[in-house]
Amino acid sequence: MMTFEEFTAKIHKTIDLDLSKYKENQLKRRVTQFMNRYELASFSSFFDLLEKDAHVLSKFRDYITINTSEFFRDTKVYRYIEKHILAHHHSRKPTYKIWSAGCSVGAEPYTLAMLAMEKKISRINITATDYDRSVLKKAKEGIYTKSYLKNVPDQYLRKYFTEDKKQYRILPEVKKNVTFQEHNLLSDRFLTSNHLILCRNVFIYFTYEVQMELVRKFAAALQPGGYLIIGSSEFIPVPETFGFEKEYYSIYKKAL
Repeated sequence: MMTFEEFTAKIHKTIDLDLSKYKENQLKRRVTQFMNRYELASFSSFFDLLEKDAHVLSKFRDYITINTSEFFRDTKVYRYIEKHILAHHHSRKPTYKIWSAGCSVGAEPYTLAMLAMEKKISRINITATDYDRSVLKKAKEGIYTKSYLKNVPDQYLRKYFTEDKKQYRILPEVKKNVTFQEHNLLSDRFLTSNHLILCRNVFIYFTYEVQMELVRKFAAALQPGGYLIIGSSEFIPVPETFGFEKEYYSIYKKAL
């Protein structure tokens, strides 16, 4: 009989997703819920199915990596970015580098691109990454249902989207500011020299030790005076340990 630890080890080898770094109780519950869809009672029978059926494996990968997103999610965070972070960047400064880590379907980086355009910031480089290839495909397409756009101001809808059969397509002038790429936070090299990093509602699923290691890496990936923004239910204990000070809500600034 395959144990849960053996199952996670096999998944790691199969799709390069290290589930041992996730919170075990939460992870085990989600895996079991997915297994129940197929009326499977053991991890060995479940892994057999994943090996045989690439479609189920893809669905499992998507399910475990949890992709929830919408434009202007947690509006006070974006209001702060607009008024206190982007507002201080001037065109004569070097290109402003933003990393949206765990970007899901692209709502976050596209929101940032629209804010930068509103601030007339022309020299901006937004890199949006995610482990999940399927959500990156959707992000690159830039087509969304109304449910993703409930927080988007009407003037932004008119200015930056076209409507087609109850779907909304992001305009090319917004898309050109965002580069999407596949990236595994747990194993791939981090992007460097960023002015702003957003990793929101991602590492809450990882163990405490992994969370702190990610914070350390994010700190190293930021330029002095840069910002790290995490999710509203996430926090960094003793941020000074990593060279951060908490500036607002879930926003941390790296010391100069």
